[in-house]
Amino acid sequence: MEQGGFDLIGLIISGGISTYPLVLGSVIALGVVIDRLWAMRGVERGIARTGEELAALLGRDDYPAALERARRASGPAATVLGALVRALGKPREQAELDRLVDSRQLEVSEELRQRLWVLATIGTSAPFVGLFGTVVGVMKSFHFMAQSGSGGFAVVAAGISEALVATALGLAVAIVAVVFYNYFEARLERVEGALRVQTARLLEAVQPALAA
Repeated sequence: MEQGGFDLIGLIISGGISTYPLVLGSVIALGVVIDRLWAMRGVERGIARTGEELAALLGRDDYPAALERARRASGPAATVLGALVRALGKPREQAELDRLVDSRQLEVSEELRQRLWVLATIGTSAPFVGLFGTVVGVMKSFHFMAQSGSGGFAVVAAGISEALVATALGLAVAIVAVVFYNYFEARLERVEGALRVQTARLLEAVQPALAA
C-alpha cells in the first residue's frame, strides 16, 4: 500500500486466504438478492388487483367470468386465489376451503422463501470468517517480528492493517446479507397478509351461496 493511498483491492488480495471465501460469499449473496427481487417483483400489487377483480365478479354471481380471470392470474395470486375460485365451483364445506387456502399459502411461502437460508448463513458466518482471517494475520505479523528480531509498531503496522481487512470485509458482507434477509422476510409477511385479506374477501363475496 502506497503512503497516503488506500488500495482496497490490493488490501483484499493481500488480506489472506479468508478474504477469498468472503468475496465468494458476497457474489453468492448478490445472486440470491437479485433472484429473490425478481421473484417478488409486484407480487403484492398482483394479489390485490386479482383479488379485487375476482371478488367483484363473484359478488355479481358471474362465476364463469371469475373462473376465466383466475386462469389468467399468475404467481401467488394464481396459486391461492385461483385455486380457491376453482374450488368454489363445487359444493364444499367452509372448513375444507380453509384447509385448501392454508395449504396453498404455505406452498407460496415456501416458494418465495427459497434460497433465503443462503443469505442467513452468509450473514451469520461472514463475521466469524473475517475474524478468523484477522487472528491469523496478526499471528503472522508477530511471527515475522519474532523472526526478524526487531520490534515496534512500525514493524507490524502493515501486517495488522492487512489482517484487519478480513474483519472489515466480513462485517460488510454480513451487513448486506442480513439487511436483505430481513427485507425479504418483511416482504413475505406482506405477501401472506395480502393473501389472507383477499381470500377473506372472496369467501365473503360467496358467503350467501356457502350458507345456502
